Amino acid sequence: MLGFSSYQAATPAAGKVSTVSGSFKSVFLDTADFIGPVAVTNKLGNGTYTVSYDYPSSASVGSNFTTHVTLVVNELTGLQELTYQYQITVQLGLGNGNGLLQQVSGTSALYPGGVWGPKNVTFPITEANTGLSKGQLENATVTIRLGITTYIGYPFNQPRIQTMIPTANLVGNVTIGDQVNTGQAGSAGNLGVANDDALFYYLSLGAGVVLVCVGIFFPRIFPEK
Repeated sequence: MLGFSSYQAATPAAGKVSTVSGSFKSVFLDTADFIGPVAVTNKLGNGTYTVSYDYPSSASVGSNFTTHVTLVVNELTGLQELTYQYQITVQLGLGNGNGLLQQVSGTSALYPGGVWGPKNVTFPITEANTGLSKGQLENATVTIRLGITTYIGYPFNQPRIQTMIPTANLVGNVTIGDQVNTGQAGSAGNLGVANDDALFYYLSLGAGVVLVCVGIFFPRIFPEK
């Protein structure tokens, strides 16, 4: 089996966003595009990698959506000496046709057993890039791609861009919402009621003080005859 992927969503606690996490394997089979005994016997070699990831199950317009990714080099065979360059791309696909894409890359040599990450792949979520309006929700797909360039040794001694299998992995979904913040509206409404109540209280208090003052000083100013 050339590719394997798995993901799971953690059960959220009350009031918290759950996290989707998992991993998948990606491989390449390096069959050379030139003629010679090395190409015929496929001695250029193969490679196996694992990508682990996690991301929140929901995101709101006006916030950032971040996926954490980690790359592990499981195996390199044949003339594959090291992983020369690597790139992980995360893509969000919305049902309305909009898509978001971000990537991270590295160039430090990775040998079998090497680990790169975790790294953050962050998207700003806006109305412009999602096409959402107030009150709308979209269930977007989350797809991760791995790009690999290896370095092959003697007699070639050169970098080689590999075709990964599978080319992309659909790892899950994220709910993106552009909702009216009813909490703020409710707070403002409650604040207005509180202000009205306070105003009534102070007006009543002021009227009482005036009546008391009148009761005390009026007889002194205008004594009975």
